[in-house]
This record gives sequence, C-alpha cells and structure tokens, in this order.
Amino acid sequence: MVALVTSEYPALSFRGLLKVSQQAVTFLMAADLFGEASAMGRFRRVFLAVAAVTAANAFYQYAFGRDLIRGFHAIAASAGWRITGSFKNYGILGSYLILTLPVIGVHAMNSKSRKTAFGLWALLGAGLVLLFLTRSRGAMLAAGLGTLTALFLMRRFAILGGLALCLAAGAFLLPRAMVIHLDADNKEQSLVERYYLWDRAVHVIRAKPFTGTGPNTYAKSHEKYDTTRNWRVRNYYAHNGYLQMAAESGIPGLAAFLYFLLCWFASLWPAWKSRRVPEAGIQIGWMMGGMNFLIMSMIDTLLHNATPATAFWFVLGLGAASLRGYPVRMLPSEDPRSVSA
Repeated sequence: MVALVTSEYPALSFRGLLKVSQQAVTFLMAADLFGEASAMGRFRRVFLAVAAVTAANAFYQYAFGRDLIRGFHAIAASAGWRITGSFKNYGILGSYLILTLPVIGVHAMNSKSRKTAFGLWALLGAGLVLLFLTRSRGAMLAAGLGTLTALFLMRRFAILGGLALCLAAGAFLLPRAMVIHLDADNKEQSLVERYYLWDRAVHVIRAKPFTGTGPNTYAKSHEKYDTTRNWRVRNYYAHNGYLQMAAESGIPGLAAFLYFLLCWFASLWPAWKSRRVPEAGIQIGWMMGGMNFLIMSMIDTLLHNATPATAFWFVLGLGAASLRGYPVRMLPSEDPRSVSA
C-alpha cells in the first residue's frame, strides 16, 4: 500500500493493484473451493483432462505448425520448432508444464489401478517431451533444479546423484543451438542481456529501496534510474521476478512476499516428512510445482505476466486447500515426541 501511495505513476499502479487483487482472489477461491477431498477429487479429473488436451494440442502444433485451439503457430528457431500450444509463448507453456508435471508424477506413483497408472506415466512422459520441444532453457533448468532439490529434501541421495549425472550428460548431448544463443558480438545472448536487465533493476532498488517506484511501473520508470545506459534490451521487464518486485514495491514488499511463501511451504512441510502416507503425494506435487515456478522466476518474467502468475497463485491455493482435504501428520516413528516402547 505504501508503494501505491508513493507511486511515480499512480494510474499504472492502480492497474497493478487490480492485477495483484485478482491473484489474491484466485488464491483464496482455490483454497476455499477445493478444501474438501471430494471437491479435490473432482478437480483432479478435470486437471488431468486439461493436461491431456494441452499435450495433444501441442503435439498437433509440432506436427502441423499450428495449434487447434487458438490457431497459434509454432516458432522457428535454430534448434528446431519451439512449440507454444495454445499459450502463444513457449516460455508460458514451459511454466505450465513445470507447474503441473510434478502433480501428474505423484498421481502416477500413487495410482492403484494399472491402467490409470499407465495413462498417467504416459502423460508425464509426453509432458517431458513437450518441455524439451519448447526449447526453453529456463523451464528445463528450473525443472531439473527443482527435482534435484526435492530429492535432496526427501533424502533420496542415490537417486539424486544418478539424476544429476544424467542431467549433466544431457546438457552435453543437447544441440549446441539450444545450449548457447549467440548474439551479433558472438557472445551468449541471454546471459549478457540478463546482466544488463538485472543491473538496471539493482539501480532502481538502490534509488528507491523502501517504497519502490510503485506496482506495475517498472517498464516505464526504470530508465530514470539506469546509470549504465547500455543499448541492449531497452524498455524490458527485469527478467527476475524478485528484483522487479523489489524495484516496484521496495525491499519490504519483496520481504512480505517471501514471508508468505515461507509460510506456505512450512504449512505443507509435513507432507515431505510423511511422504509414505499416500495422501501426502498431492501436497508434494503442489510444492514441487511451486518450487519449479519460483526457480524459473529468477530468470524470467513469470511473476509479472498475467497468465503464468495466475496459474501460480491458483496452485498455491490448491496447496492450501489440500491441507484441509488431506491433512497429513507425522507417522509415529517420525514424530520426535513419540517414545519407542
């Protein structure tokens, strides 16, 4: 609210406040509507059906160059077609996949029906192929780091080591055009551009550390505080959601957001500790999806793009709802207060 009152561009900040309000309402609605196990069960069927349709549509786009739902074209790149599905942008499709694939995976592992499990594993495999076909390095990196972090937290060190080796080997096997994007100066384009994007955001934070420039104002206000004045990527978002949040809302605004996330993850933490309880799977899925998204937000604009940001807050709401629908507690052997006979 302080950032809104002190905003350099009140009209832009008012629209930004509406965006934030929509995300808050999305979170609260999801947390309220799916709090019952029966409601979550019905949503799960819809969720999986939407994921299957999204995958089929994206593969159709890859095969024929245009998706069936919205008519968007695949994007030509040096490494091959970059698919977008019905999301228009390959990065947004990548963010959707890294949010949802962990949930599909835990449902596959917890399924008691062989036919259902086979379908879910097939859907998971299709999703991983689509993630590769987005050619989004940020999404793939986030999925890899998120999975490694989850395995570390679950103390699956043998699997973690094997997967880390596979990911390292995969990086060498990927087409060079996917690993390195060269610019006109024969330098790695994305890394160079992000250096200047993040540097500009830091300039804004140093100038306005407590109040920021106001919600939704970064694209217009950052030029005023940019002392480097480099010609690259002018009038762009910061491509780091946390730096841009601090630039717009001040460091206290960023701290409040991080505190909320800490509380959210802490409330779902028993699911990690009681992972042998089948009901914990759905909470682990939401946590892994949220973690993937937050990792990708370090190098992209997801937190300030309406479509992926709304999906993210919806997932946070589903995670909160799962606490009511599937209350997970420590197993007796895992509870430090328990006393062995």
